Amino acid sequence: MAKTVSVSVNAIVTTALLLAAAGGFIIYQKAQFDDLMQEYVDLKWQSGNTEANLVIARNHLEACKAERADEGD
Repeated sequence: MAKTVSVSVNAIVTTALLLAAAGGFIIYQKAQFDDLMQEYVDLKWQSGNTEANLVIARNHLEACKAERADEGD
């Protein structure tokens, strides 16, 4: 004698809603991750540019100090 399995409509609807909610949450998390990654990349570029500008300013200051020392001699 074969056993029959019955699945209620409520179980199917609940499973479908759970899967839809999980999918929506995954999409939301992906969007948040992408935004944060873009902000991270922008900040890394800004940090690199600031560091480069600092090196340029220090070199310019050293050149000015050397020039002033030469004028004083």
